[in-house]
Amino acid sequence: VSSAKDEAVARERDVRSLGDEKAAVAAEVAAAVARDKQQVEARLAQAQQENQELRNRHAAEMAAVEARVRATLARKEEVISGLREQAAAMAAELRDTQEVLRQQQEEFGSDLDGGASAAAAIVPVVAAGRSMYSEASAGAGARRGGRH
Repeated sequence: VSSAKDEAVARERDVRSLGDEKAAVAAEVAAAVARDKQQVEARLAQAQQENQELRNRHAAEMAAVEARVRATLARKEEVISGLREQAAAMAAELRDTQEVLRQQQEEFGSDLDGGASAAAAIVPVVAAGRSMYSEASAGAGARRGGRH
């Protein structure tokens, strides 16, 4: 009976020893998991910070691009407006020049024989937004097909 008791005590001691070892291994695993968890959380926080920095940089770049686009569009509108004003002024100047030419044609036509040749002697030249008058040969008007 004593040997059975000794065996039972030895088994109990082995079981306790295994339990202690199992508890120690569980504690080591728990500590390793906690360390891994901290490392993963730190990497996650770093990745989130980098992500936010990238988003901020992207937003700033998009704002700069938008500002450049808006400025370019504003300049384009200014240029278009200026060109429209310039075209309107040139059209008005052309109308005035045509009226002067018409009046001169009437005057020369009634004063001279061959009024078309005399009227063609003064030809308006519109260049670079300015009206200039130049003397033209009598045949220049005929080559262009008469009045314009």
